[in-house]
Amino acid sequence: MVKGIRLQKPSPKALAAWLAGAPMARTATVTSITATAAKTQESGNQRSAQLEQRKAKRAERLS
Repeated sequence: MVKGIRLQKPSPKALAAWLAGAPMARTATVTSITATAAKTQESGNQRSAQLEQRKAKRAERLS
């Protein structure tokens, strides 16, 4: 009798699932906090570029 076929080299996904168990249902809180903080901070160059664009728009309207 033949018992069944077993692969000699299992897929990496199957191996990871077997070693770690089921994946987490939600993301890590540290990652979410870092992403939110990164969105709110701007560099000084971006702020000055926005200020210059506003000045240029005002000058166009007056002339």
